[in-house]
Amino acid sequence: MATENTIGRRTLLKGALASGLATPFLARQAFASSGEIKVFSWGGYIQPNMIEAFEKKTGTTVNLSTYGSNEEANSKLRAAGGEGFDLIFPSVDNRPDYDDGNLLQEIDESRIDTDQVQTALWRNSLRLGASHRGKRYLVPFNWGTEGITYDSSVHDFEPGQVSYGDLWKDGLDGQVAVRQKSVLIAIALYLDATGELPSDRGMDLYKSEADTAPHL
Repeated sequence: MATENTIGRRTLLKGALASGLATPFLARQAFASSGEIKVFSWGGYIQPNMIEAFEKKTGTTVNLSTYGSNEEANSKLRAAGGEGFDLIFPSVDNRPDYDDGNLLQEIDESRIDTDQVQTALWRNSLRLGASHRGKRYLVPFNWGTEGITYDSSVHDFEPGQVSYGDLWKDGLDGQVAVRQKSVLIAIALYLDATGELPSDRGMDLYKSEADTAPHL
């Protein structure tokens, strides 16, 4: 990784972080001369008050662009050869998509106040894909949950009454659903909750294609 004296825009163009915690420090070192940092984030993740606070503290202007999916973010960055943005905020399990072309830069953890990151998120992010070959490339910034949707015109479920198991229950076909990309996660969470698989086996889905195959 470049030192404080040599780090520049092209270097940080490859530096995809998933954390606002480290961003102010890196931006002050890299963009003091240009006075601008180009951020590529999920829509709605970076709020106006966050940008205002950052700009006031650092004197650096934030040029924010947004995307609606991990695929969109990856394709735009790849098409530009890693250029066009200084910081991006990919989902942690999508990091392998950025390995080809060396689009990400290793995170210098000594420059991050890890006390401001929830310990479990910091630790588990490594298992989910934040690291590659022993080096960290992503830092936790925001997290979400998996949800279930159902047809309320047909069913009046009480809170907590619906489970991932209802995705395959007779009579509920097409009336209970999760996001298409969340089907494997839903299966893992359900089997883990019922005890049909040893606890935490769902993490195998994130290791490699070979580890995922037995669950398909």
